Amino acid sequence: MIKLTLNIILILIYTGISAQEFEFKNVTKEELKQKYHPLDSSASAAVLWEKGILDIKYDNGFVYNLEVTQRIKIYNEKGFDYATISLPYYYGDNARNRENISRVKAYVYNLEKNKIKDEKLRNRDIIEEEISDYYKQKKFTFPNLKPGTIIEYTYTHQSPHISELPKWFFQTDIPVNYSEYIVTIPEMLGYKEQQRGFEQLERNTENTAINFDFRYDNSTFKSKSGSEKKSAVVYKYIGRNMPKLKDEPFVNNVNNFRTSIKHELLYYEKSSGGYQQVSSTWNEIAKGLQKSEYFGQQLDDSRYYENDIALILNNSSSNEEKLLKIFDFVKNNIKWNDNLGIYTSGKLKDVYKEKTGSIADINLMLTSMLRYAGLEAHPVLISTINHGIPSNFVSKKDYNYVIASVKLNDNLLLLDASSPYASPNILPIRCINWFGRLIKPDETTKQISLQPSQKSKDNFILNLKLKEDGSLEGQMRRQYTNHLGYLYRTRFTEVDKEIYVENKENDYEIDINEYSNKNIKNLSEAVTETIKFKKENAADVINGEIYFSPLLFLAQDENPFKQDKKDRKLPIDFTFPISSKYMINIDIPDGYKVDYLPESSAVALPEKKALFRYTIQKTGNKIQIMVTEDINVPILPASYYKPLKDYYSQIVNKETDKIVLVKQ
Repeated sequence: MIKLTLNIILILIYTGISAQEFEFKNVTKEELKQKYHPLDSSASAAVLWEKGILDIKYDNGFVYNLEVTQRIKIYNEKGFDYATISLPYYYGDNARNRENISRVKAYVYNLEKNKIKDEKLRNRDIIEEEISDYYKQKKFTFPNLKPGTIIEYTYTHQSPHISELPKWFFQTDIPVNYSEYIVTIPEMLGYKEQQRGFEQLERNTENTAINFDFRYDNSTFKSKSGSEKKSAVVYKYIGRNMPKLKDEPFVNNVNNFRTSIKHELLYYEKSSGGYQQVSSTWNEIAKGLQKSEYFGQQLDDSRYYENDIALILNNSSSNEEKLLKIFDFVKNNIKWNDNLGIYTSGKLKDVYKEKTGSIADINLMLTSMLRYAGLEAHPVLISTINHGIPSNFVSKKDYNYVIASVKLNDNLLLLDASSPYASPNILPIRCINWFGRLIKPDETTKQISLQPSQKSKDNFILNLKLKEDGSLEGQMRRQYTNHLGYLYRTRFTEVDKEIYVENKENDYEIDINEYSNKNIKNLSEAVTETIKFKKENAADVINGEIYFSPLLFLAQDENPFKQDKKDRKLPIDFTFPISSKYMINIDIPDGYKVDYLPESSAVALPEKKALFRYTIQKTGNKIQIMVTEDINVPILPASYYKPLKDYYSQIVNKETDKIVLVKQ
C-alpha cells in the first residue's frame, strides 16, 4: 500500500511539472535529482520538454522560421546516445532555395555539491558537414555526461519551402513529458493539417492580428521592408506524457506511426487579388509531371535507344517476350548509382551513354522503351519504406522513388530495373510500402497497391540419419521462389561464397561438407540450395535414452511477439505472403524404438489469415514429419496481436517438442 501511494504521488508531481511554463536555461534541482522516469523506469533518457514556434514572413518570397528548444534528461549511460544532435537542412545549387540553421545554443547541466553547474558549448564545438550533394547538417555532442545530466539546446531553422511545413513529432523512442508546437499562419496563406499516430493531442486555434514582416526588391533594385498588421490563425498543439514508441517485430517503419502534425499549403493570396490553389488535385500534378523536362519529356524521347531496341523487337514473338528482354536489357546495361528521386538527373540519352543513373533515370528509361515497343507502360510514384507511408495529402513530395508498370493480359505488372534480381511483380523490399501512384500520359492518375498477392514459397526436404551417440548426418534441399528467391540471391551475391557458407554453418550450428546452389541468375526458376552436413551433439543421450528435436535449425524456438500487451497499436507487417513446407525424414539408430512421439496438430488465426499444420508418423525405423505454414496476407491489423502471440506460442511448443527413443 505504501509503494502504491508513493507511485501515485510521483505521478501527481510529474503531471504538475508537465503543466508548468518552461523557459530555456530554467533547469531545476528537482529535474537533476530525478533518478528514473516516473512513468517508465526502463527509459535511458526522456525529453523533459520541447517547444517549436513557427511563423512566416516575406523576404523576396515567403519563408518560415522555426525556433526549436529541447531539454533532455539522461538517466544512465545508454542515454548518452541522445547527447549527439544532428540538424540537417537543404543546401542545393540554387541559393534562393537554400535553408539555414542559425542561432544554435547548447548547455549541459550537472548537479555538483547540491549546486547546478552549467556549461555552454563553444561555437567551435558545433560543426557543419555535408551529408549529400543537396544537404548539410550542423552537429554537436554534449560533453561531461553522467547519469543524471540534463542537456538543453535551441536553434532556428529558416526555409523558403513553405509549400510543406516541417513535420513535428510529439513522440520519439524515449518518453516525452511535454511537447508544444505553435504555428502562426498569416491570412494570405491557407494550409491543411494531418495528424498521425495513436496518442491524443490538445489542439487550440485562435484568430488574431500579427505584425507581418516583409522585404522585397522592386523594379528599380531598391529594397523595401517593414511590418504590416495582418490577420492570422494561431494553431497550438500540446502532447503530454507521450510514451516511447520503439520498433516492434514486423513493423516496416516505426516512424509512420509516431504521433505527429504536418501542414501542406492549399492556397495563397495573389498580388492581383483573389486566391490561387496549389496543385489541389492529382490530375494537376500529373499535368505538371507530363510537361516536365525531367519526367514527361524524357519519356517521349526515344531517339537514343531506337536501334538497340529494334534488334530486341525483331527477335521477339510476343509482348511478354518483348517485356522480359527490354527489362533485362536495362538491368544489364544501366547501373544504379544509389540516388533516389522522381525526376531524372538530366537527359536520359546521356545516362544511356554513361551506363549509370539514378532510380528515376533507370525506370523512366525502362518505361519509355516499353512504350516504344507498343506496350501499355506507365511510371508509378512510390515512397520507399525508409521514407514512410504516403499521406492522404495530394502531394508528390510524399514520394521519393519511381518504378515502371505494364498492363499485360489484363494484369498490371510492376518493374524496377535497378536490381539485377528483380523480376516482374518482384520488387526490391524497399519498394513494398503500401501503395503507389500510377501516372498516365492523359494526365490522370490512379492509386495502386504495392502489396504482393502471390505467395513466396520456401520448400525444404531434410534427410537425417541419427546415430546412437546423438550425432547425425544430413542432407537438405531447399527451394525459394518470388521474394524469398530475391532475398536469397541478393544475400548470396553480396558476400564471398566461403563467407556465406561459414555464416550458414554458424546460423545452423552444423558442419557443412558440401554446399551448392543453382538458378541464381535464372530468375524464372526457383533458387535451389543443397547442403550435406554433420552435427555433433544433435540429440541429448541420457541413460541410454535419446531426446531429439527433429526440426533442428528449422524449428522456431522463440515467439517473435513478446510484448505483454492486450492491444498492440501498430499493424503487423510480414511484407509479403509466405508459404512454407518442410519435409523431414529421420532414420533412427538400429536397436532403438520410439518411446514418445509428438502429436500431429494444426493451428489457425481467425479467418485463416495464417495456418500451421504439423503431421508426424512412424514407419519401421523411419520417422517422417511434414510441417506447413501459410501467412496468407502481408499485413494484419493490430487487433490480431493477441491471436498472433497465442498462434506462435503453440508453434514454438510444437516445433521444439522432442522425440524420445529408447533401446529395444
